[in-house]
Amino acid sequence: LSMWLADQATVLKDPSMRRAAAPAVALALEKRGAGLNRLARFYLRDRDNSVRRAVLEAVAKRLPKRPAFLFRHVEPLTRSNDPLLRAAATALLVPTAAKKNVQEAQKALVRLLADDEAPVRRAAVKACAKLSKASLGAQQKGLARGLAQAVSRGRGSDARSALESAATLGLASPLARAASHPEASIRAAAVERLSDSGDKKTTLAVLEAARRDSETTLRLAALRAIAAQS
Repeated sequence: LSMWLADQATVLKDPSMRRAAAPAVALALEKRGAGLNRLARFYLRDRDNSVRRAVLEAVAKRLPKRPAFLFRHVEPLTRSNDPLLRAAATALLVPTAAKKNVQEAQKALVRLLADDEAPVRRAAVKACAKLSKASLGAQQKGLARGLAQAVSRGRGSDARSALESAATLGLASPLARAASHPEASIRAAAVERLSDSGDKKTTLAVLEAARRDSETTLRLAALRAIAAQS
């Protein structure tokens, strides 16, 4: 039924009707995978950006077991002029990147971390957390630089999200940047996660500075981190 609905909607001229078919498209792709590549191509090349965005968001909730066939449709959408479409495509970059595409996905994320629009940058930061530390290659420095900028630029949950992504990937420079963040809670979180990066020189320098910080929470975090390394 889902495939029938998705097929029927392809001939409808009203974009709102094609947009309404997004859940059916996602369900059909989840069940049939690459066998419905033509359906993915049709909807993700729709002339209406809102249709493409709706399909991307629906697919993100019902990802096929082998989603790599979607990467070639998703990656070009990260260059769309529509920031909401770029953000929706960014969220699917890593899940659809098979081993052969993971470096290309990381290259795109370096670009997207520096995007002019905040929703796109947020999506890129969250996407970085889905990468594995072992997968990092030529783009590692670019990702570290982008996440460091996200930490500096961000406040509250945005800064914490960038910090957590950096910690997941074991990137020391964004964590060191977070350790000088204006918000004490971000500085404390950075201090606690720095030891996971494996960069002992940076960690020791940050911990020594944190130990003398005016904020009690930060001094305590530094002492806990020092004790953990003893």
